[in-house]
Amino acid sequence: MMTKHNILVVDDHRITQSGLRYLFASLDRYAVVGTLDRGATVNAFVQSQPVDLVILDLNLPDVRGVNVTPADGGNRFEAIPLSVPFRPERRTPKPLSVPTTKV
Repeated sequence: MMTKHNILVVDDHRITQSGLRYLFASLDRYAVVGTLDRGATVNAFVQSQPVDLVILDLNLPDVRGVNVTPADGGNRFEAIPLSVPFRPERRTPKPLSVPTTKV
């Protein structure tokens, strides 16, 4: 019997969370056991649920992903940092140009 590896996804973007769940659902060796959107909640989660691997966003709203580490004496896990480039110019729509007429 193949051992499943439990994965926790920590990312504040729902699309990223859903995409990673979808990706790992097709792989028999892995099970996504949870998704979180804040780094401060990681240690409480891994103490209540066995986790082998944490896929971790580097740019979380509450903490830097690189600062999320297993609590002393708590469940140990491997962390994979995840960073997706953010380009505000692609997310901000251009202002509408409204023609004006003088009367």
